[in-house]
Amino acid sequence: MSILFCQFRKAPEGSPKKFKAQKQFLDMMSHRMHIDHSMMLIGKLLFGYEKGPKVLKTTRKRDVILKFAGSDASNLFGTFVKVRQTQNSFPFGSCINRTNIDNEDFVDFFVKNFNWVVFGNELKWPWTETQQGNFNYKDADEMLDLCKSHNIEISDHCIFWEVKYTIQSWVRSLNKNDLMIVVQNRLNGLLTRNKGKFRHYDVNNEMLHGSFYQDRLGKDTRSYMFKIAHQLDTYVILFVNDYHVEDGDDTRSSPEKYIEHILDLQEQGAPAGGIGIQGHIDSPVGDVSSINEHVLAAGHAPGSLCSPFSGRHHAGSS
Repeated sequence: MSILFCQFRKAPEGSPKKFKAQKQFLDMMSHRMHIDHSMMLIGKLLFGYEKGPKVLKTTRKRDVILKFAGSDASNLFGTFVKVRQTQNSFPFGSCINRTNIDNEDFVDFFVKNFNWVVFGNELKWPWTETQQGNFNYKDADEMLDLCKSHNIEISDHCIFWEVKYTIQSWVRSLNKNDLMIVVQNRLNGLLTRNKGKFRHYDVNNEMLHGSFYQDRLGKDTRSYMFKIAHQLDTYVILFVNDYHVEDGDDTRSSPEKYIEHILDLQEQGAPAGGIGIQGHIDSPVGDVSSINEHVLAAGHAPGSLCSPFSGRHHAGSS
């Protein structure tokens, strides 16, 4: 399955709608308008664009058989049956921030249109422990309460972030022994208090673009993070996550290198169960949706997650 996340923004002045979802760009695409390549990928995955109705039938539709039983079931012949869908099983989500949930119109739009969510920053380590020993889970807890009350599934981003400049200065200044201690504390603290609340975790974000923890703590640190996370919450699917996998902008994260990276983790015993492919796609090489499928198959993972996703409409397009 592919899980798609987008952001939505306030509609222009005078619009009858309070908010405008990014998925509107997909409507433009169906009219062959010139739009960002990341929109094309989402269009292919979500709506089967350029792959014909066969894709829609296999990915978005299925047959349903209704069975009626009981002593008087024979008398039901010719009875009119009406089926009303109350919930979508196809995961479609949005990134939200803590300030969003104070806006009633935003919340109303969000809960009516999405069944998955990822928090923008509120569960990242620099947010929850900006200063060593001073924890802030209040923002994330309030967002969790909102999602729980509306049966919205949550994908957590992220436990660690391997890129050095994203890491708190107090973490970067620690010696090897103390760094290992706070890494263990981060895993225990986050996953124990939130056990059973999330469906996914991005364990160590963007490992193809950074190596802070691996350089400081050793090559097996990455697989260790996955193993401990799994021990603490066996319910969740643990994801790798990186960007520029589908396009030709970055040799560090080509599909081949991403596959090699995933297989290496699995060979070390890391229970990596999902592959995250960030949807910032500017210059795709070949069929980007086929690349996604190739990475997924080679990585022996049950699912892929296209998150985060961003796109832009080119100025001057008609």
